[in-house]
Amino acid sequence: MDATHPNPQRRFTDRIGRPEEGRYVETPDEIRIQALRFIGLTALIEGVLIIMRWIVPTGLADLGGPGPRVAVSGSVALELAWAAMYGAVAAVVLIGRPKPLWAVRATLALVVVSASVAIVRRSVGIDPGPGGLAMATMLIVHTAGAAMLPWTPRQALIVAGVWVALSSLSLIFLESGGPTSIWAGLFATLAVTVPGTMIAFFRSSRLNDRFTVRVLEDRFRQVRQELSAARQIHEGAFPQPRYAGLIRFAYEYRPMSQIGGDYLFASADEPRNPDSPVTLVLLDVTGHGIPAALTVNRLQGELARLIAEKPGAGAGELLESLNRYVYLTMGEQSVFVTAVALRAAPGRGGREGSVEIANAGHPPVLVRRAAGAIETIGATATVLGAQEPDDYRARPVSLRFRPGDSVIAFTDGVTEARAPDGRMFGTEGVRGLVEAGRADAARRWPEIIARAVEKHRPESPTDDTLIIELFHTGTGEPV
Repeated sequence: MDATHPNPQRRFTDRIGRPEEGRYVETPDEIRIQALRFIGLTALIEGVLIIMRWIVPTGLADLGGPGPRVAVSGSVALELAWAAMYGAVAAVVLIGRPKPLWAVRATLALVVVSASVAIVRRSVGIDPGPGGLAMATMLIVHTAGAAMLPWTPRQALIVAGVWVALSSLSLIFLESGGPTSIWAGLFATLAVTVPGTMIAFFRSSRLNDRFTVRVLEDRFRQVRQELSAARQIHEGAFPQPRYAGLIRFAYEYRPMSQIGGDYLFASADEPRNPDSPVTLVLLDVTGHGIPAALTVNRLQGELARLIAEKPGAGAGELLESLNRYVYLTMGEQSVFVTAVALRAAPGRGGREGSVEIANAGHPPVLVRRAAGAIETIGATATVLGAQEPDDYRARPVSLRFRPGDSVIAFTDGVTEARAPDGRMFGTEGVRGLVEAGRADAARRWPEIIARAVEKHRPESPTDDTLIIELFHTGTGEPV
């Protein structure tokens, strides 16, 4: 198999592209508000220019050459048409509430029509030429539109192109003036579109960045929601502590991130029978976070299947079966798992029973006797997934289990917790706690050890932490 492309038939992509036409960073309401502001601002400025032309017609005419060549009624008709156009577009955006794409297109059409009306004014002599107020109108509406609305560079160029074509034709064929004024008019016709076009290009670049940020924010929000749901599912797979019966267990689980790769599986042969044997399997998957949690989810399902098919299976048998599953299904991904399997059964009448311990590459398991003596059970087998199933042997250890005895197991988040000076908590730290104190009904060993680890490591954890205690009470009364 090609090492570069281990699976050429499968391709997974997750790309954030540029915003397509009709997709905006702004919300629909924001775009409609921007469109209304643009209409209002440009109408106000153009209205001022029109009023100025009516107030000082003589001075403006002197600047441009010959005076008006049309009747006042024709000029008024153009102004009314201009006002009606602005009012119609504003009504469509305000009342019709079009989609963002059509709101933007309405403003583009408004600029084209407004510029065309200005050219008509100029060509028939209402405004002075060859430049006059038409140039000012185009400069204002084109620049304001590019600055206030999410125009793309292509849209800005289309509007500019229509303006340049119409204005140039009017200057050449309809308007009077010498060669110098015509060439100056053509230059001015092109120049007034430059600011708006450049703004559209700059805003487009920023828009792409903002669009990418918005997409990332949306995805981050979605990932957080999914991660929260995954955490609920992950923690929901953990068993409830058993505080009734002769054999009980308690645990503390503190993941490094929202979800982790540590897991505890528990099963009682007969949950309602206080004399029922109890099976615990503590797992620590390589890695952290979501990948480890996904692996844990698979292992949880496999353990449930094994227990259902082989009720009463011993600790060693469980680890050997689990090793086969990890080796055959996760070997290609180099996934390995350390594990501790415990199976405890009380003796008759709540007296001396037995506990079977199998340790697959996990930190040592501590057995605290009722009198305070400590026994240490190290690894009895290699980590799960590292050895072929036919060669794997769990080699469980069987010990006596009397009332008051406890079996304490923990993941490497406990032993590798570092103090500010670099000292690790280690197995000896756990052993020192267990030797020096005694657990009670209110505070079992997992809680005591977890608090000591947090005190030893004041900074954020670098690994998941799971601590369990399996203990024999000698009485079936609930705690």
